[in-house]
Amino acid sequence: MAIRYVEDSYKSEGPVCHLSLEADKRSELVEGGAARMMAMEVARKHNFPVAGHSSLPTPYPVNAQGEMSQGIVNGTEKVAAYRINYTLHAGLFGGR
Repeated sequence: MAIRYVEDSYKSEGPVCHLSLEADKRSELVEGGAARMMAMEVARKHNFPVAGHSSLPTPYPVNAQGEMSQGIVNGTEKVAAYRINYTLHAGLFGGR
């Protein structure tokens, strides 16, 4: 019942980085800002100088393999977790 970093999801492209988080409940990813703070923390651990993020991402359901499959969409496959993808931007003076 905690927010988790999706291993190997971090990718950096110049002054922008992308990463994914997941949780058992959708509400854990959208309420209180904990997911946003964790995304910034993960980026900083990768030595990325975070200034902010580009938008408020939307959580989506995934199966046990971490995929949003047709079974998830049509309700024949169990939702294993919810994921959220963040795009973060570097600060003006700490950019890459």
